[in-house]
Amino acid sequence: MTFALLDPSDLCYAVSSTQPDAGKWVLIPPGTGDPVGKRWIGWEFQAPRWTSYEFLRRFTVQERASIRTASASDGAVADLMMFLQTATEVVSDDLTTSVGLDYLVYLGIITEARKAELLTP
Repeated sequence: MTFALLDPSDLCYAVSSTQPDAGKWVLIPPGTGDPVGKRWIGWEFQAPRWTSYEFLRRFTVQERASIRTASASDGAVADLMMFLQTATEVVSDDLTTSVGLDYLVYLGIITEARKAELLTP
């Protein structure tokens, strides 16, 4: 059996093969994969997610300005912003989110480390 150790907000921060003596923990359902960094919601682990507003606020003012400037001449950046602005939820492990942020890294608007920050709750 494998257990997930949860922080007070139900975010998994570690995995243990033995039942922990202290802390909040849950038994990891079979086939779950690595739950670290995911939130325990209901009876499953879910990738971090934000409203469109919450996610866009994670960018700095300078990053948002650079994205707006790039979107005026780059259709891929414009598409990313359209998706981010109209999404009901932005999910950290969604392909559009990941590829879009990878493209911002490629353009030099954000760094790889900053991408990781943006996707971490």
